[in-house]
Parts: sequence; C-alpha cells; structure tokens
Amino acid sequence: MTHRRHTPTGFRRRGVALLVTLLVVVLLLAIVSRLTTATATQALIESRRQQTLQHELALDGLPLVIGEWFAPESVDSVPHELDRQGFADRELTLGPVGLRVRVRDDAAKLNPNRFADPQIIEHKLGLLATRAGLDPTVIAPAPLKTDKQPYRTFGQVFCGEAAVFALFDAGSSPAWSNVLTLWGDGRVAVRRVDDAVLDIALEDLKPGLGRELLKHRPADRSTDFLEEALAEVASDLREKVHQRLVFDARRYSLDVETVIRGDKRQWYVVVSGGDDVTVVHRRAKTW
Repeated sequence: MTHRRHTPTGFRRRGVALLVTLLVVVLLLAIVSRLTTATATQALIESRRQQTLQHELALDGLPLVIGEWFAPESVDSVPHELDRQGFADRELTLGPVGLRVRVRDDAAKLNPNRFADPQIIEHKLGLLATRAGLDPTVIAPAPLKTDKQPYRTFGQVFCGEAAVFALFDAGSSPAWSNVLTLWGDGRVAVRRVDDAVLDIALEDLKPGLGRELLKHRPADRSTDFLEEALAEVASDLREKVHQRLVFDARRYSLDVETVIRGDKRQWYVVVSGGDDVTVVHRRAKTW
C-alpha cells in the first residue's frame, strides 16, 4: 500500500482555501445582514410614511365633519361651551385615526400684528407673560415687514416655537398659543376675552380700560355689549378703541391629537367657523 505524504505545501494550500472560504462566508453574512437591515429600515420608513399620510388625511377631513360643532342653536355647541369655560373638548374617529380636539376662541387673543412697533410688541408680550405666567425669555419679535400681516409664524415672534404651543396631557401649564394669535384682522373679540388680554391690548390708550369695558359683558356672554360699553369711553378715545375690538369673529384655534395604533401626532389648526369651516392655518407640533 502506498501512503501519500502530506507536504507543508499541501497544508498551506488547504489552509489558504479554508481561509478564503471563511472570508467568503463572513462576507456573505455581512451582505445578507446589511440587506436585512436595509429592508427592515425601508419597511419602517414606509410604515412611518403611510402613518403620516393617514394622520394628514384625517386632519384634512376634520373641517368637513365639525361644522355642526359651531351651530349656534344647540346648547351643547362649541360656542356655548366656550362661553361657559373658555375651551371645548371633543373626540371623534375618522377611519383608523382617533382624534382629540381642544377648541379655543382664537379671536379672543392678543394679536401682535395689530401694532406697528417691535418695541411696543415686546412690551405688551412682556406684560402678557407676567399676567399669564408665561416664559418671557422666549420673546424675540423680528423687525416688522411692510405687510398687513407681518408676522405669519410664531417663530417670527419667539426664539423657537417649541415653547409656544399647548400639548395634550400637559395639565394646566400655560402656553403662549392660548393667549396669542397671528391670524385675523388684529381686532380682539370681546365676547370671551380674558380681562388681562384686553387690558394689555388697550393699555397704551388707557391703563385699565379693558376691565372697564368688560363690566358691561353679560354673564352668558351671548349678547353683544360692545356699543353699550363704548358709549362710556371718552369721545377722543372711542374711535381708536372701536378700531381694535369686535364682539365675535367666529375664528377658532384647535389643538389636535391624532392617534393610529399608539402612534400619536399633535397639530395646531386655526379655522374660520362660519357656515362652512375653512382652515386659516395649520402646522405640526410634534412628529
């Protein structure tokens, strides 16, 4: 019997072949792992994109279904609830999306677009921060443009928008978006306005004038008292005050939370609530 002798060269060749095989296996595993990770990542991105689309479609559909909320003939309507407590909470479902909505009177807020000087705006916002318990360090109004609505985003009034909005489940924490608006013609609606907001809106004309006017507001807040209140304002101020006020503008802000299978998003929407609900402004608060 003949025995084949294994030479050192043979051992080396087999060792190299084994090493090459191992390297190929490691490379294939790395490729498969990367492809699997990429596929999983792409699937997650696609799932997130689809969920975002569903959130946005629900938000698009919201104005189409909430018109009855603002019907004045119902005692449970949003306007009457706003008269009683200053906000109204509603819940509804649109397809797979659950929505929580908190409604406020957007026209009963201070509008910095009414004033022509950033220093006056900063002064009034400082007063509002003190009266409403808000953070004054975020106040930073940009130079005004020659425009009927120079400020179109809260980022032009504050250094960052994160601290501006009220989030759901934040308790009773104050928020700038509850007392400040950038939409409409700049007039403050006195039907539901807080006395601090009205005082600050008018303090450059006469300190304390807002509280004087609100003494005429009826308890149910449904009757227009503005002309009666203005009749007691000095004649040299009456027209200036009248230009800054309106009884009710039917414009509302909506803090909205949309939920799909535990995925929550929050939004800020401003609508005009006439016979048809139309969106004036919309932005995402969270992603």
